[in-house]
Amino acid sequence: MGDARLESTFDESSSSALTLFFAAPLMGAAAGGMGWGIRGQYGHEWGAMVPGALVGFALVFLFCRRATSLRAARAIALTAVAISMGGIMTYGQTVGLTHDSELVGNLEAYRWGMVGLFVKGGLWIGFGGTFLGIGLGGKRYGWKEMLILFVALVVLGIVGIQLLNRPYVPGSDRAVPWYFFSSTESGERALPSIYFSDHWYWEPDKEGLDPRPEVWGGLLAALLGLLAYVSLIKKDKLARNMTFFGVLGGGLGFTLGQALQAKHSWTPDWLTEFDHTLHGWMPGVYPEEFFSLMGWNWWNMMETTFGLVMGFVLGFGLWLNRRLVAPGDTEDSVSIPPVVEWVLIIVYTVLLFLWGVTRYKGMEFMAALPLAMGLLPVVCIVGGRYMPYLQALPLVTLSIAGITLKFAGKDGNFFGEYYVTDTFLRFVLPMGIMTLAAYWFERRGREGQSGCTFARYGLILSTVTYFSLNFVAFGFPWGPLPAGGRHTNCWIFLRCMELLIFGALLLHRSEPRVTPLTTEKERSGA
Repeated sequence: MGDARLESTFDESSSSALTLFFAAPLMGAAAGGMGWGIRGQYGHEWGAMVPGALVGFALVFLFCRRATSLRAARAIALTAVAISMGGIMTYGQTVGLTHDSELVGNLEAYRWGMVGLFVKGGLWIGFGGTFLGIGLGGKRYGWKEMLILFVALVVLGIVGIQLLNRPYVPGSDRAVPWYFFSSTESGERALPSIYFSDHWYWEPDKEGLDPRPEVWGGLLAALLGLLAYVSLIKKDKLARNMTFFGVLGGGLGFTLGQALQAKHSWTPDWLTEFDHTLHGWMPGVYPEEFFSLMGWNWWNMMETTFGLVMGFVLGFGLWLNRRLVAPGDTEDSVSIPPVVEWVLIIVYTVLLFLWGVTRYKGMEFMAALPLAMGLLPVVCIVGGRYMPYLQALPLVTLSIAGITLKFAGKDGNFFGEYYVTDTFLRFVLPMGIMTLAAYWFERRGREGQSGCTFARYGLILSTVTYFSLNFVAFGFPWGPLPAGGRHTNCWIFLRCMELLIFGALLLHRSEPRVTPLTTEKERSGA
């Protein structure tokens, strides 16, 4: 992915450094907060691609003004896929340790739950930080190299699970993933010595308690292996440093977000007290019971806060490491033949649809394995010409639009009188727009359109698309506050969308053209 040049073309002599000091954390926070809050409606790996893409678009736009379009697309696509890989982790019961009604007041459970959330959040975003650095650092990563690396990471993931997440014998009828190699005989129950979900120690008398399998050990082993590779083998300083900021942003984001939700569970009247304080300070601005009248969904507030903190830290971390961002004129190559690339794209699209939309059970053997679903897209992204654009735009949208369409049938009327309209507006239209945009950006990239232009308009398009789909998923929360529980988060997302669009339109308004990229065959004159 480019020649390994160490010099940066970042212009320290102008106001750009100061501008980015404010813009990077703020736009990163807006992209992460909106993206992760939207992720909550869709869940798992496919939902987590949304904040990955939005944060990738925002930061690539800010820091890669002279990048080629293909290089920018690769960095964004890699970030989206990488952040999705943590979606296989279970965390609902870990959150529950800090705020479930049965555990409110249990400081030991609260502290342990927060430790677990820091670990899981850090691992989740740590991969995103690494691959954002890989995309922007200028070190060349070939597709064969990435294939071998990912196979090794999957193996490390299995080893990590065996070392840290076993034994797992839940003592129930819950299906145990095949890679745990655990017995599930009736009456047996055993859990790992380090276990972050709810279990019998915390609630010994609770009936029907069903501890979930944890795989954070596998992701930890894989992340450490990836960090060792980029640090010791590739000498990729940006990828190494951004791994640290990814872990920090994810860990702090998850714990701070859940601290807000747990605050409400432990002290439900705290907003009323806050209302009185604000009303006493500024009675003409804040009427009595202003906050208590607003609609709150505390779980989504936790997710939104997670994303705000995560995006802020990634943006600030990239600003601190801006001199390690490779020059914009670094050359990239296309090494996978188009026919092979399109075959792989079709295969991955089918797999993503089966796993992310239909939830086909036959996919569990592969998709539930740590990092397995990331292998094929990452290989295509680093070696292909079309996959970076498709991954950054329509493939992120595929599962989101598909699940939004499924929401239309949640009351059993999916094949009702609005079936054609729902299908067009919720799935065909967003997928068509994103696919056409990917095609257009790829063609313009060959003609010399800069990565800054691609990231600018890709960010605007993605922001509007995901906000609109989420607006449907929220149940169309029209009107101003106060209102139902979704209105507050929708209002926050609207403010984030405005900030991202205004930032994209106002910053980097003059852009240099770049040299169009060529395939290795074209460069050799064949």
